[in-house]
Amino acid sequence: MRLKTYSAPSVRAAMDAIRRELGPDAIIVGTQRAAKGVRVTAAGDQRPPPRASASPLPRLRQILAAHGLPEPLRLRLLEAAERAAAADPGADAERALAAALAAVLRFDPLPAGKAERPLLLVGPPGAGKTSLAGKLAARAWADQRSVRVITTDLARAGGLEQLRAYTGALSIGLRSAADRIELKAALAGAASADLVLIDTTGVNPFDSEEMGALIDLRQAIDAEPLLVLAGGVDSEDGGELAAAFAVLGCRRLCVTRLDIARRLGGLLGLVDAEGLALAGLSHTARIAHGLLDADARALAQRLLAFTPRAAAAPRRQEVHA
Repeated sequence: MRLKTYSAPSVRAAMDAIRRELGPDAIIVGTQRAAKGVRVTAAGDQRPPPRASASPLPRLRQILAAHGLPEPLRLRLLEAAERAAAADPGADAERALAAALAAVLRFDPLPAGKAERPLLLVGPPGAGKTSLAGKLAARAWADQRSVRVITTDLARAGGLEQLRAYTGALSIGLRSAADRIELKAALAGAASADLVLIDTTGVNPFDSEEMGALIDLRQAIDAEPLLVLAGGVDSEDGGELAAAFAVLGCRRLCVTRLDIARRLGGLLGLVDAEGLALAGLSHTARIAHGLLDADARALAQRLLAFTPRAAAAPRRQEVHA
């Protein structure tokens, strides 16, 4: 493992360079603001250059099957990867898979500059919305963008304190809003910021009362609802969750807890079925640098990093006379 410092105009650009050279599991050691951007120091193993060898398709068949993708999506990705490999004979598995993912799925990363509208983070309880708000705020702060955070998550024990800890460490303003009137006032005071984040209470979308309150909040403001789901979601349950939240107008999805989600077939299945665009990938519990832009290459790296565990040998049972 070695250390290397990357200079770039933004944290996002530095993370792209780190991911290309050191892979998706590189560890960020430190970040400094610079006159013309940032300097990010990372630790990781030098990635070996890709070998121009045999076709990547056998490995891709194995990987996609291991992730448990729905059969129609798996076949479409393999067909797209085969076309990519034919057009680029030197392509390794990562390059062929990235091309296939780009051809089949939608990617729409969050803006690096001033956001046109506030982001309203919505999702079921435990999806990681508050941590995601902290990560988005930390990234904007590191890129020297002004950011304001508003929370409507006042009922959950510890929710406000958790977000206050994140924003306090960055000296970012935090406001709370108990209802739509207070939320409108908070948004009016944050209109000049480059990025405005609104953290909401996790709701059960199949509970009409909880969902009704969130719909009422959404209709009161001009904001983009951003769906937040954990990475290990089942394709059927996740698809029903995504369809239920679609009434809010969710078009983009940020995926959390990818560090503990091993099989991503369910996630990709619901993204494909519901027509959602992947916006961000949260791959660590750390707030600083805990979020990657969702693009085909980052997702290909995450899929290929999975190593199926060998089937455990059956335990021997003792027989007593």
